[in-house]
Parts: sequence; structure tokens; C-alpha cells
Amino acid sequence: MNSSSKTAPPPHQLIARAVIWKEGRLLANRTRNALGQPYAALPGGHVDPGEDCKFALAREMEEELEARVRVGELLFVSEAKYLGGKRGAKPQHELVLFFAAELLGDLEEAEGRIASPEKRKNFGWIALQDWPELNLIPHALRDVLSGASSARYEFSDLSQSQQKAAP
Repeated sequence: MNSSSKTAPPPHQLIARAVIWKEGRLLANRTRNALGQPYAALPGGHVDPGEDCKFALAREMEEELEARVRVGELLFVSEAKYLGGKRGAKPQHELVLFFAAELLGDLEEAEGRIASPEKRKNFGWIALQDWPELNLIPHALRDVLSGASSARYEFSDLSQSQQKAAP
């Protein structure tokens, strides 16, 4: 293969997310993707270059929820390749680490929502029976957290199916 036919590898992203339970309910952010489809994701975010994953998760919890947490063991790893959500977006490749975490204080709650300094966030506590309609991502995480699966790693390559489905 000559150098002119090589394509740049997709940018890699390292993300840390918290699995936090309260009275049998899971803390999650309900949102929509770029196509307007609803989904839920656990709190957390990108790990900065040179940053420890557990430290990054504690920092993200402080930024998203003004909450201090104790980050525990690694529970699940999700690796995914996909096209970005916007037309013409570059392929993405992310590795998401899901850690058990414990809140070290209460979250500010009102009318079923949890306060966040990040206004676009919509955090709440989600009961297990609400998960089927919730579109919790990654999808394998739902089975792991409910005890239906003992898997600790998932790989998804959505980029091929997304390219075929593109108009």
C-alpha cells in the first residue's frame, strides 16, 4: 500500500463512567443524539492526556454534578467504532471504562431531576423496570448491571452498518 492510499486511523477517545446506585435505581443522564434519538448514558466523561482514569472520573463528577465520589473497581469495558453523529463526521473509536462509584454526599434534587451546572444534562435515578424503554448505552451494560450477563467487555463496530444505511 502506498502512502497516498492510506487513511488516517479514527481518533481514539478514552472515557470513564460511574455506576452509582441509590435504593435500587441507577444514576443516568437522559439525552438525545445528533439525530434526535433518545438514549441514556452514565455520568462521566473524557480522560485527559496523562490523566489517571479514576481521577478523571472524580473530576467529571465534580464538573457534571458538583459531587464528590469514591471511585471503586472496574466493572465493564466497552469498545466501539462508529461514525460521528453529524453528516460527514469522521469515524470515532472509543474505549469506555465503567467503574463502581459511591457518592460522598447528597445530590441536589428537585422534581425528579438532579441539578447540574451543565445545563444540557438531564440526570435522574432510573429504576430497573424502566430500562427497556430507556436505550441505555452501551446496550450490553444493561445486561451486566441487571445480572443477566457476566461479560466484562463488549466490542461494537457500528461504522460499517452506519455507512451502508447512509443516504
